[in-house]
Amino acid sequence: DVLAYRVSAEWAPTDSLFFRFAYDKSEDDSNAKHGHRLIPSGDGTLPVTDNVYDTRAGIGDDNSVETEGYSLTGEWDVNNEITLKSITAYREGATVTPIDFDALPGQDFDVPAYYNDDQFSQEFQMLYNGVRLSGVAGIYYLDGSADGAFDLLLSALGLTVYQAGKQDKENFSVYGDFTYDVTDQWSVSLGGRFTKDETTADVTRELWLGMGSGSFDPTN
Repeated sequence: DVLAYRVSAEWAPTDSLFFRFAYDKSEDDSNAKHGHRLIPSGDGTLPVTDNVYDTRAGIGDDNSVETEGYSLTGEWDVNNEITLKSITAYREGATVTPIDFDALPGQDFDVPAYYNDDQFSQEFQMLYNGVRLSGVAGIYYLDGSADGAFDLLLSALGLTVYQAGKQDKENFSVYGDFTYDVTDQWSVSLGGRFTKDETTADVTRELWLGMGSGSFDPTN
């Protein structure tokens, strides 16, 4: 049960100016990836299934993964040697999934979980193509975040472990790479990149008595 599609449009208002917009999305509502056990249950009451595609997992099949992204690329040929380029992009994803690690009907080592992420990026490039010198220089920026949470259900111990976290990331880079043809057989290349990366994260862990915590909300 997977649907995916992509559309794009191009526009060239002049011989030296070009734009391309693209959008894609995927929706995956197929069954959760429950495992096939290679050994029987600990008490011996549930043997190994005959078919490796069968499972005794009891957490359910309500699984959903959605991703989508946008991008806009623009190019301007300033002259025969120089081209200026811009790439703007945004992508996000959302997942609600049950994970049954023990692949048995009981709520032992079952993990209902959700994950979300999004990121924005912008890149500017200057491409040079001369008689002997060619190369590219540019700057790159990314701003992204990701969060998720899950309950770890341990029926054998009568406990639930709740885990949640969020991460924010910001990245900035400046780079250049050029090649000079000394002769038809020999060339010299020089390149470099400076990157500044900042990441912050918050993590929460809680221990609850019983099956299911009061903190986990799969609709987030």
